[in-house]
Amino acid sequence: MPSLSTALAALPVDRVPSPEQAAVVRTSTCLHCGLDLAPHAVDGFCCAGCRTVYRLIQAEGLSRYYRIRSG
Repeated sequence: MPSLSTALAALPVDRVPSPEQAAVVRTSTCLHCGLDLAPHAVDGFCCAGCRTVYRLIQAEGLSRYYRIRSG
């Protein structure tokens, strides 16, 4: 199974992960902020804000942020 940072880097910039892609990085915490996800969360984000910020970070080529943050 790929690491979270590898899987995040492979996600498309122009959209949030599909349910299939989210399954690769399935986690109980938000892919952006790390808060616990609700049981019904299917795309890896806790809210629309985190989903939007994730898109912006990816679109601006700043995905290194997630690799640095995860250590």
